[in-house]
Amino acid sequence: MAEHLWPGASSLPGPRAAQSPAVPAAPATTEDHPERQDPDHLALHVYQCVQRGENRAALDRMAEAQTAAAERPGLLARLLAWEAQAAAALGEGPRARQALRKARGLAQAEGDAEGEAAITALQAQLMQRLMAAKPPPADTTTALGAALAAFDRGDAEAGLRHAHAAYAQATADNDPREQVLALLAIARSPPHAIDAIATAAGIADASDDFNLVTAVSKAAKMAGLALPTLEF
Repeated sequence: MAEHLWPGASSLPGPRAAQSPAVPAAPATTEDHPERQDPDHLALHVYQCVQRGENRAALDRMAEAQTAAAERPGLLARLLAWEAQAAAALGEGPRARQALRKARGLAQAEGDAEGEAAITALQAQLMQRLMAAKPPPADTTTALGAALAAFDRGDAEAGLRHAHAAYAQATADNDPREQVLALLAIARSPPHAIDAIATAAGIADASDDFNLVTAVSKAAKMAGLALPTLEF
């Protein structure tokens, strides 16, 4: 029977022990403190860390808590949701998305409609937060990073020089991903956009990499170019 642990799609409450006082610091071992292996106790600790904004601490205890909750799919789904919240707050998008997918799968398997609705609402909130986050600065120690940084500061000449160098290196390395990224950097120079995007589209299509195809498609759309439909 499913644990219905979601009172509504707008909130993710704590575990059953959520009304307990603050959890004391974890001891060095659990041998003399069996409650430390209790799934509700561990879940409470994780939940309180997330509520206090101690996201790294929450993630540090997450594997232990999820292992303890392995036979409690409802509680495990909630732990995965808290993992997604903590990971998103730290800018760890891939981990947040993976945790949400697992949480949704558990809720669906348990037939927990409330849980699934809560996870869907949380997913929308977290994805909006991640998409709004400022991207990290380009790594200017690489030719591609130097190209992007140059374009960002308005130096198209330097941007093109570094981008062409990045493309040449990627071609020598037979690395289609880096080739496409370098070509999309070149496309930031309007006079070169059409040829660069067309070349990138061919490389992306041949690579069978959906992410590359999507990146080229978005670049073409922003440049007002029409690309043929690519099939896999």
